[in-house]
Amino acid sequence: YDVDFSHGGFLLGYNIKPEKLVHLSVSTKLGWGSIDYNPFENVVDRFDDQVFVVYPQLEVEFNMTHWFKLNVGAGYQQVIGVDDFFYKEGDVSSPAVGISLLFGWFY
Repeated sequence: YDVDFSHGGFLLGYNIKPEKLVHLSVSTKLGWGSIDYNPFENVVDRFDDQVFVVYPQLEVEFNMTHWFKLNVGAGYQQVIGVDDFFYKEGDVSSPAVGISLLFGWFY
């Protein structure tokens, strides 16, 4: 089956004691998206479902240099508003982990 899940939106976060070499950070991604689903091979008709995504996470950040940070985080991606016969919210909501490389001038 052909399933396409995409979303975009805002990132809100807070670094706790960012001047420390290793510190905590909390963030939440909020956004709108869609799930497109084609249950039939070689058929143009698709099912399209508009959703809202909330993804809170807790991260550990490592200050490598003044211009480079390494961020390791874990959270839960909650997809709200799934209203389809073929799939449910539990099919697209799940725990998640991630690694980020952050470049810039931080302090």
